[in-house]
Amino acid sequence: MAKRAPVTGSRSPLLHTLGFVVRHPANRRRPIRALLTFAGWQVWKRTTGRSLTVTFWAGLRIRIYPDNRSASLALYTGLPEYDDMLFALRLLRPGDCVIDVGANIGLYSLLAASRIGDGRVIALEPDPLTAARLRENTELNRLRNVEVRVEAAGAEHGHARLTTGLDAENYIVGEGSTAATTTVLVSALDDLVDPGAQVALVKLDVEGFESEVLRGAGRLLTEGLVMAWIVETSGLGLRYGVEDQTVIEMFVSRGYHPFHYDSDNGLLQPVAGPTGETGRNLIFVKDAGAVRDRLGSSKT
Repeated sequence: MAKRAPVTGSRSPLLHTLGFVVRHPANRRRPIRALLTFAGWQVWKRTTGRSLTVTFWAGLRIRIYPDNRSASLALYTGLPEYDDMLFALRLLRPGDCVIDVGANIGLYSLLAASRIGDGRVIALEPDPLTAARLRENTELNRLRNVEVRVEAAGAEHGHARLTTGLDAENYIVGEGSTAATTTVLVSALDDLVDPGAQVALVKLDVEGFESEVLRGAGRLLTEGLVMAWIVETSGLGLRYGVEDQTVIEMFVSRGYHPFHYDSDNGLLQPVAGPTGETGRNLIFVKDAGAVRDRLGSSKT
């Protein structure tokens, strides 16, 4: 569960990915190199069927597999979610605690782990194959501050059915679904950290299951224990009968407000009303002044 290039209209997913790559901020000054990288990976995976280990940011490495579409975006762009990933890098400090929900192969987890020193990253990825690749990437980078948990987050401790074979788009299904699934463990976020413990950042990317995850984070939300949340707003909550605006209101009712981060100018910008931008993340912050102080003092 991680960001992928958005697909809309009648164009093929491959063409949409190519457009995403060419327009990405990291490729503004090197479009030809980006095109060659894109073409090179397409040829490599089709002719060899093998994985490839690459450096995606500041010495951090990942192993990309031919069937992992979202991971390839790191090869093409370095930071697929450019503004939000730079927000995370600039926000975090040594000793911080980070929770990565829907960690996929671990891009956010690896970035966070590289910043927090003796801090702690709790990475939740319910798909067993993807979680194994996440663990592989932490070992590849010799990171000992990432706790990989093969589980989903939800309203309470228990079990749920998760689709299989959909790469970053696997999602929790209800009774009656005919999709291919596997049974996974579910935990509530409130149970992952000690009462009163501060969490610098929670990244939440759960393919529309956000409202259920937040139901299990009532203490973290109500007590304002999380400095910032990065939350995908993709409209996928409708598969559970929940609109993005409902998720936004769950934050606002606890004193958090939505922002976007302009990494080029270093600006944390408030968002008023519905975003109207399907697939774009929102950053929820309670104490904007404290967050801006951290961002302004960052050397990244």
